[in-house]
Amino acid sequence: GSRGGGGGGGGGRERFTCRILTTHTTTTCSRALASLRGARRTSAREMSSSRKVATKSSGGRFGWVVAAALAIGHVLRSLRGGGGGREGRGGSAVRERNDANAFVLSVELEFKTQAAADALVKAWGDAADWCRVNEPTLLHYEIARSNKDESPLRYSIFERYRSLDDYLGLHKNTVAFKTFRPKMQAMQDAGEVVVAGQSYYELGKGFVSG
Repeated sequence: GSRGGGGGGGGGRERFTCRILTTHTTTTCSRALASLRGARRTSAREMSSSRKVATKSSGGRFGWVVAAALAIGHVLRSLRGGGGGREGRGGSAVRERNDANAFVLSVELEFKTQAAADALVKAWGDAADWCRVNEPTLLHYEIARSNKDESPLRYSIFERYRSLDDYLGLHKNTVAFKTFRPKMQAMQDAGEVVVAGQSYYELGKGFVSG
């Protein structure tokens, strides 16, 4: 915490004590203050912002609170390693690999008209809105349009489930599926869209980033 001293330059310097406990390390106030000096040199913009806020507060006490928080955060970042997520080059978080056996559907759609494509995309969006809220084991659910000028009516659907059982036992029994699938089937039967698809099991060698 922090304790304020007298205002102006006459009183003693404000002091605060802090103890940061990690698995093997106890960091005391002296290290925090040293880190603060380094943060002042390397984070001029952040400290400038803190001074502006401190000027508006009475006696500059809030400025000391902000400064203490910055110092503590700086020390925690320097000590992080065993307890938090792994780090890669440049301090960026290393993304974990996928679990194996996620079930994936990849479906290609070739429409006859833009009106047909627009109608199905609208129905797909309605289904996606429902699934996003009600189906946590559906991990990825998206429709995309070709970026090739020569095939503007070619679309692709990508669905990713935690497992095949989640697709067969859960998704295919949802309101979203039972509403969307007949609409697409009717368009297929009318010759407005040609559908071709494949399904896969993931091997767990890559990653998915949000």
